Parts: sequence; C-alpha cells; structure tokens
Amino acid sequence: MKNKQRKLGKKTTTKFETLFKQAKRLYRLQRYEKTIAKLDDAIQIESNCLEAFLYQSNALIALGRYEEALATSDRAIQLEPDNPDVLYNRAIILKHLNFLKESLTSYDKAIELKPEFYKAWYNKSTLLNQLDQHEEALNCCEKVIQIAPDNYLHWYLHGISLNFLNRYEEAIVSFEKTIQLNPNYVVASWERARAIAKLGRLEEASAILAKLMKTHPSLLKKQLQVFSEDRSFLAKNKRGQARIVLRRITSKWYLERS
Repeated sequence: MKNKQRKLGKKTTTKFETLFKQAKRLYRLQRYEKTIAKLDDAIQIESNCLEAFLYQSNALIALGRYEEALATSDRAIQLEPDNPDVLYNRAIILKHLNFLKESLTSYDKAIELKPEFYKAWYNKSTLLNQLDQHEEALNCCEKVIQIAPDNYLHWYLHGISLNFLNRYEEAIVSFEKTIQLNPNYVVASWERARAIAKLGRLEEASAILAKLMKTHPSLLKKQLQVFSEDRSFLAKNKRGQARIVLRRITSKWYLERS
C-alpha cells in the first residue's frame, strides 16, 4: 500500500511540472489566457508553488484583470509574506488599481528586504512622481543609477524627475546620457529639446525638433500637441515667440509630408 502511494505521488508531481512548463512557454509567447488555464490546472495539483502564482498574477496583469491578479497575489503573500518578488508584484497591481499609497508601502517592503532591487526602486520613483513627491523620486532615481548605471531608462527617469523640479540643465545631461546609451530612444531626444526650450534656447530646441520631425513624424506630431499645451513652457518664454517656433516646426512637418 505504501509503495502504491509513493508511485501516485511521483506521478502527480510529474504532471504538475509538465503543466507548469507548458504554462511558462505560453507566457513567453504572450498567450496569457492559455497560460492562466494551464496554471489553474497546475495549481489544483500543487497549491504551494509560489512561482506558479507569480506567473499567473503577471498573466492577469498583462490582460488588465487587476482584481483577479490581486486575489492571486494574496495567495502568494500567504505562502511567503516576506518575499521581495511577491511584494514587488503586489505593488504593481495596487498601482494599476489606483491604490497608490498601498503600492508605495509594498515597494518599500520589497526594498527593505532586497536593497539592491533596482526594479522596485525604479517603479517607486515613477510612483512618487505621480504623487508629486519629486524630490523623493529623484533620490530613488539616483539609487537606481548607483545599482544599474548602464540602463538607459534609469537615466531617462532621472531626467524626467529633474524636469519636474525645474532643474533643466541637469535634466539635459541625463537625457544626453540616455541617448548615449540608446540612440534609438527618441522620447529622450524630445524631452531634451523640451528642457532646452524651457531654458529659453528656442532656436536650439527648434533645430532638434525639426530634425526629429523628419525621422519620427507620427511620434512628434502627437508630442507637439502636448508641447503646445504646456503652460509652463509658454510662461517662461514669450507666448508669441514660442508659438512661432512651434508653428515653424509643424509647418515643416506638413510641407515634407504633403
């Protein structure tokens, strides 16, 4: 009888591993509905696998099913309440659900448990900017850069945080570092031009934007609409002069597209 039980246990484990392997493959292929279905079957067999819950939660996030993702995260928390990856996952879900302070608390707990967790520092910084806590966001950015200085997104976020604080000269340096690390990250060139314009260097900003119009017209057309509605930009420069620059760039774009 004991031998029979042992064999059954081995067969059950093998089935779980097979289902979990299939689920991870489906996740990599971004077939999230099927991923969730496979994980449901796997979890019925083995309900104490933390990684399975994390995969399921991430698949639900990808589908925008945040309430279900939170419920899955709750089950993961029950298994390992002090796991930084679980807390990080939970923070992401809470942010999507607009529970911003709760999300921040979860990021803080993840960082406390894993101080070099640069993804948590990065996401905490974006959240702090969203909460208008820009000095704290900048401090997080600087920590992120200390941990992973060669990631272009870290420098971009650093520049954005400096922009929020009206520290445009420093922001320009961060955007230039972003472009150095990833010349194809066009948004950094756009933000660099905005920072230059806010310093009153309109001709220089105009030249950068005109060049970007040629290479990325669809992106820049959308961004220019935002730029023209930026009251802080207009406040720091003569309204008429700013509009002339914008009109000049826009007219170049239309002429070259017509």
